[in-house]
Parts: sequence; structure tokens; C-alpha cells
Amino acid sequence: MFKASRTKLIKTSAVCLTLLGVCGLAAAQTQHASAKAPALKYDLKAEKKIKGTVQEMKLEGQGRGALMHLVLKTAADTVNVYLCPEHFIKDMGIELKPGDEVEVIGSPATDNGVSIILAREVDKGSDAYVLRDDKGVPVWNWQHT
Repeated sequence: MFKASRTKLIKTSAVCLTLLGVCGLAAAQTQHASAKAPALKYDLKAEKKIKGTVQEMKLEGQGRGALMHLVLKTAADTVNVYLCPEHFIKDMGIELKPGDEVEVIGSPATDNGVSIILAREVDKGSDAYVLRDDKGVPVWNWQHT
């Protein structure tokens, strides 16, 4: 009886240690990935307005951190505009779709070598969707001060 309990204890311990190792490795990889990719900074001094037609709505990532962005066709170019997390779009009832004419106030930035615009405000008709405050800080992050 003691031998059977001891064997069960050893197997259970081995499973727990394996799970702890896998969880630790996953956490280390996540931390490493986030350390490699610094947050994009909003530059108020570089802020500009662009007008165009929404070509496509895209979602990058999964879960609570999934980022919504749009592809905007302007008179001169096609621009990727980073908006905010998908959950914020849904919570605020923001409605954007291909074909919408919009004006974006935002800051140029580069993400992995690709030129983008970080949106502070998106105007569609008489609706103004404010995504960042007047300092460029995301409004979906209610903990900022």
C-alpha cells in the first residue's frame, strides 16, 4: 500500500514539475517578445489630418489585446491606421466599415518597418470617435493619469 501511494506521489510530482516548467517557459517567451517590441509612441508634434475612404477593417491579435485597424485610401496613398483594442470599439459602439468616408487625426509611426498612423480621433459624418486624449494617451486605458 505504501509503495502504490509512493508511485502515485512520484507521478503526480513529475506532472506538476513538467507543468511548472512549461508555464515558466511560456511566461519567459511572452516577456521576451514584449521586451523586443516596444510600445508605439504617439508624437503630438508630428500629428496630422488625413481624409479618405475605409478600404478594409483588420484585426491583429486575439483576446483582450486584439488591435483593430483600418486601411484608408487617400487621394495620394493607402495608409494603415491603428485605432484601438477591438473591445473598446465594441464597448463604445463605434461603427466603421469599408466605404465609409472618414477624417483621421493621428501621429505617424513605424511598426516593424511599416509606416502607420496612430489614430487620436476618427471623424465620420457628424460622429467623432476620440481614441486618445489631447496628450495622445489612449482613452481605453482608464488607469492612466
